Formats: sequence, C-alpha cells, structure tokens
Amino acid sequence: MEQWTATATDLGMEAWFGPEGRFRKVLPGFEFRPGQLQMAQIVARGLAEGRRVIVEAGTGIGKTLAYLVPAVLSGRPVLVATGTIALQEQLFRKDAPLLGRADLSVSATVLKGRSHYLCLWKWNRWRQAPPLALSDPALYGRLQEWVRRTTTGDRAECDALPEDHPLWPDLTADVRTCMGPRCAFFRDCYLYEARRRAERAQVVIVNHHLLLADARLRARDARLLPDIPHLVVDEAHMLEETAVSALTLTLSWADFYRLLQELETSIQVAERMSDATLKQWQTYQKRIYAEARALFEQDLTGPNLRPGAGLTERVPWSEVRRRHPQLSRCLTRLKEILQALMAWVQGLPLPAEERDQFSLWASELATLCDIFQAEEDTGDDLIRYAEPFPTHESRWSLCATPLQVGPLLAEWLWPRFRSVVLTSATLTYRGRLDFVADRLGLVPSGAEDRETEGTLTTLSIPSPFRWDRQTRLWIPPDMPDPQDPAFMPELQRRTEALIRLVGGGTLVLCTSLQTMQAVAAYLEERLPWKVYRQGHLPRRLLMERFQTDVSSVLVATASFWQGFDVPGEALRCVIIDKLPFEVPSDPVVQARIESIRRTGRDPFYVYQLPKAITLLRQGLGRLIRTQTDMGLMALMDSRVWRRPYGRVILRELRPIPIVRTWEALEQWWRESSAGAG
Repeated sequence: MEQWTATATDLGMEAWFGPEGRFRKVLPGFEFRPGQLQMAQIVARGLAEGRRVIVEAGTGIGKTLAYLVPAVLSGRPVLVATGTIALQEQLFRKDAPLLGRADLSVSATVLKGRSHYLCLWKWNRWRQAPPLALSDPALYGRLQEWVRRTTTGDRAECDALPEDHPLWPDLTADVRTCMGPRCAFFRDCYLYEARRRAERAQVVIVNHHLLLADARLRARDARLLPDIPHLVVDEAHMLEETAVSALTLTLSWADFYRLLQELETSIQVAERMSDATLKQWQTYQKRIYAEARALFEQDLTGPNLRPGAGLTERVPWSEVRRRHPQLSRCLTRLKEILQALMAWVQGLPLPAEERDQFSLWASELATLCDIFQAEEDTGDDLIRYAEPFPTHESRWSLCATPLQVGPLLAEWLWPRFRSVVLTSATLTYRGRLDFVADRLGLVPSGAEDRETEGTLTTLSIPSPFRWDRQTRLWIPPDMPDPQDPAFMPELQRRTEALIRLVGGGTLVLCTSLQTMQAVAAYLEERLPWKVYRQGHLPRRLLMERFQTDVSSVLVATASFWQGFDVPGEALRCVIIDKLPFEVPSDPVVQARIESIRRTGRDPFYVYQLPKAITLLRQGLGRLIRTQTDMGLMALMDSRVWRRPYGRVILRELRPIPIVRTWEALEQWWRESSAGAG
C-alpha cells in the first residue's frame, strides 16, 4: 500500500479545477479547492495506470466532480456505484449536467435493480385476473394511465402508488419469475431496455446493491451489468454492510407465499386446467402453507427472548434447533414437497418458459432448506440465525450471513475491473486506510496476490471547512452511563434544552428504536415546534418537510445516520444519544469477534471501535455541509471521558472543537448567532 504524491503527469486536471480552471469560469460560486484538484489527479492516474485507489475526501472537498471529470476525460466506460437510489438520481440529474455546462459532453445513464421496473408480463397477468385488477377500480385506472405514458417503466415516476405500496411486488420485475429473452414481452421490456442504454453509455450509475448482485451472478456465469473495466465506488464506507446484506441468504414465510401466489395467478390465467390438476394444486398449496406456518409461526422462547413475546433479537440457529428440534423436520418436509412440486409443474399446460422458471424457483427454495439443515461446522463460513420478521403469518425468518465479505469481494468483485476508485468522507482510522482496505478485501492476502502489491494507492484529504468557526461538539462528562436507568430522563431533558437553545432545526439520531420512540414522545409533549419521527412518513417526504419547516425537529435512527443532506438554516443542531457500538450478543457480531480473537488480535480495537467511529463521524457529518453552515453537535455519552478508548475517539473526531460544559456551548452559540445576524 503506497501513499500518493503528485507528479507532472497529473497537471491536466488543473485546467479544470485550478485557480483559473474552466469550472471557476463557467460555474457560479465555484471555488478553487486544492483538495479537489488533488483528488482529481489521483483518480486520473488510477484510471490511466490500472490502479486500485482509496481516497478519503473530507466533507466539502467536492469529490463527485473530482472523480466524474477524470472518468469522462479518460474516454473509457466507467461504472459509478453509490450508496442509495437517491444518490444515483442526484449524480445523474444534478452533478453530471454540470459537466455539460463546462462543455464536457458525457453520455450517462442510471441503472437500477430489477424491482424498480414495471414487468410487462406481470402487468398483463394482473389485468387478466379480475379479483385482483378490479378490487380497486380507481387505482387500476391510475396505473393504466401511468403504463400508457411511461417510457422507462421506472416506478419512481409513478404517482399512483407510493414506493412502499405492497402491490409493487405483483407488478415489478423479479429474478425468480423473469424469463429473460424467452419472455413474450422481452422486446418491450423496460428492464432490458435500461440495460441496453447502459451498454451504450460511457458513465453508468448504479447503486452498491446492484453492483454486488452482479458480482454474485457472475460467479454463476450470468450478469446484470455491462462489461465495464473501470469502477468508482462512492460512499465506500457503506459498501461492507451492503455486501453483508447482498450476500446474506434468507428463507422466510414470504418466499413460500410469493411462489404459491405467482403460480396461482398463472394457473388462474391459463386455460385447459383439468379438475384433477386443480385438485392436486390445492393439495400442494395446503401442504406448503401448513409446513411454512409450522416453521415460521413457532413462538421461539429462550434466554434472548421475552417470554410470550416471540423473537425480539437475532438468535443463533443452533440454539433454536436445540430448543425446537421439530423445526428441522419442517425444513425436511418442505424440501421434499418442493422437489415434488418441481416435477409436477413441468406437466402443467403453461408456456415452457414459465414452467422452467417456477421449477427453478422451487429448486432454489429447496436448496435453502438444505443450507439451514446443515450443521454449523460445515466450513462454509456462514453464520446462521433466526431474525425477527413479524407479519400476519410469520414471527421470524432464517438468515445465513458470511463471516467476512472481504475474501468474497476479493474473489468476485475486484478482479473483474482494471482500475477501482473508492471514496468517502469517512474511511480512515488512526490516520490510515488499512482498516477499510482489509475489510473490503483490497489488501493482498497471499503469495498468489503478489502481482497486485503496490497497485493499491491511498490518500486522505482533510475537509476545507473551518470547524472552529462553524461548530462546537458538546460531550457532557456528567451524563449517566447509557446502561443506568437515569440515562433516558437525562437524555430527554438535555435534548429538549439543546433544541430550545437553537430554536428547532434539530436532527436527533438514536442508536435504537426504543430510544427514538421515547425521545420523540417526550419532545412532542413539550416543544412548540413540529416533531417528526422516522417511520411515520416516507424518508423522502420527511426530509422535504424537515427542510421546509426550519423550526421542526426530526428524531430518527439507522438510515438517517448516513445520506441525510440538509444544508443551511433548516439543520442547526445534531444530537446523538450514545456511541453506536454494534450489539456484541448479536450472532453475526459475536462470530466475527471470535474469529478475530482466534488470530490473536483484540476485536474491540481492530473491529468494533473502528466501525463505531466511522458511523459516529457519519452521524455528526450531517450538520456542516457547506462553507456557510453553522450549528451545534452533541454526543450524550460520557464514556468518551471515562473509558480508555475515549482518547482514540477524541483523536478521530479532530478537528471538530469539543466542549465539556453547557456554559461553554451556550456562550459559543449565542456569540456566533449574534455575529451571523
């Protein structure tokens, strides 16, 4: 791993990003930022020399243009993967057009996962099933109108149904029902037309999930994305968790329900079904539903559960099997029924491509039943566990997560690209990028990888923001320990005081749903301003309303720690309840801790603490988004001052100015607000 230094060959980027560069002349408000120029230079060299490059670009660097410009100027097709659909749209609609204003033409397109596109085969079947299509005539009419006018089939365009409407799975493309070129609607397929546009574009913008789904399929000689030799991964700090999600195998009630519902619709629409066939079908339905209910409706009780309340957190599957041995027998019977169904489907009077697709689907579910029947010591490095997944028909689901995703990425993802650039505002730990490089499988692991040594280049560019003038971070040393019953009342009281000090415009980030609910309920009763909480409205709508009402408060968890971008007056304060450590009793975390411990290393300092610091920096990073933003930050966790690891955290939060007392925080805010006014 080598550090980067500029050479004469990188000076071409100065014509675009330099003090007298093209962007300074054509983009109003564009400022010369040495860090942005430096990043553009390293990206340009990485693309030209076939390197793997990791760049931590502090908030305010302007990293998007710093990788888009050299990517376009390279003249080679480039794949850009970012963390979310929203960021894909921002890249395509806001950032890429800036290049055109500088007379740099770019052919760019957005490609999403198949579930974002209308499936014409499903739409046609849905229209032919009157009980489904006509149950809500008004909705049916709105959908028909959208289908008539859409040219992309992208469900984000459809105002008739919100993005989280339960009807979408009945209408959108699905890997288990998609027949590809054998489908009668293939020529007009929106998904495949989007893929054809991607084949022709120079810059293809995808998200991490689609990138990883493609990598997984390529291991089976299939693909979702064009064969593009160069990759840029934006928001790279999110990639490991996305890989964990993408590579986790799941088995749930919904899997069996979807199979039976899709097959039921095909049988309804088809003609020439004999009474004997329909009777057999009813038998298969009853048997599969009965076994799936027996499996997923079981009330699992044990040491990690509240008696009578069902599953409340992840539990190792080995423990569940030991306490409930009948569940293994359910899996065996489900596998046998699915295997029989595979053969029976082939005799149905359906198109051959449909029969094959349903047989393959049943086969995949049977294979999953086998995986969860396997013993823990099979050597497949999968962590098996039961996870809460409450629905009307289910209490939990089964999951199998890879112990480490780095080796899988090293095998499936990175080798297919000639050059790779990874960037984010939060990648370093203790001033180095080794942690992220190791976790993502970018560090050579053996003699067979020696040819890649020296091709991994790293660079960390500090934020240009003037932290001493723009913010203060309050970490009160007298807060009770988070495990102390006195913590919640004190958290609520001090959160209210902070919000009143800044006059609203506050984002409260919580590490658990329980804390979020308790804090939100407390604030709703006491504050004169509107209090929003995550889950009550779609994420996009919450962001819009929060940004419009500059005195409102948003209390959130999980997804709002990252990708929440509200610059300006609407966000004046960010409060975090406590350090975001992963739950050590979680089966996945526990297995990774034990794996690191077996190598003789301390899992807390090489895994748990770095992950918590990265997420903490992301959460605090929601506040200062531009050179003119100003506001307060607070971390209500006094362990920073009392525990040995606190020194590491304080060092990693530099150069954010930290205060210990309420008086110092209040004085700075009042003086800064008066000066700004």
